[in-house]
Amino acid sequence: MTCCDVPPWSPRSARRTGSARPTVVAQVRREDRVRAVEELTGDEVVAATVTTGLLRRPDVAFRAMSDDCPDYRLAA
Repeated sequence: MTCCDVPPWSPRSARRTGSARPTVVAQVRREDRVRAVEELTGDEVVAATVTTGLLRRPDVAFRAMSDDCPDYRLAA
């Protein structure tokens, strides 16, 4: 089997295999995952696309909109 024969990971396929997330992610600290996402979304187009997708998740949108102390320095 080559890398092209493996379908991309998705939450749906993870549920079918019985795992909610890949084991590699479970071994990485939350702070490191956040830093990696911030680095990967340095490009404005990528950041906007990812943010739009994340805000389609009701729990994520609720928590983001509940932030009473947003960091406006990032907008500058």
